[in-house]
Amino acid sequence: MVKQLYNALKFPRSTYYNTLISKPSKKQLKYETFRQKVIDKFNQYRQPYRAVKLQKVLSRGRY
Repeated sequence: MVKQLYNALKFPRSTYYNTLISKPSKKQLKYETFRQKVIDKFNQYRQPYRAVKLQKVLSRGRY
């Protein structure tokens, strides 16, 4: 089935298998951690924060 799908999309099968075994990079993990902190702070204060205020709170290390 994978072979047929990738033949139809004109992708090499190795693309499928490489995505199965790939691990997230350090940059991706760091981004996800930061993203979760922003979401937590946003929800903690019942969403009154906008980008500027979130930046100030996170840069002060209040997370």
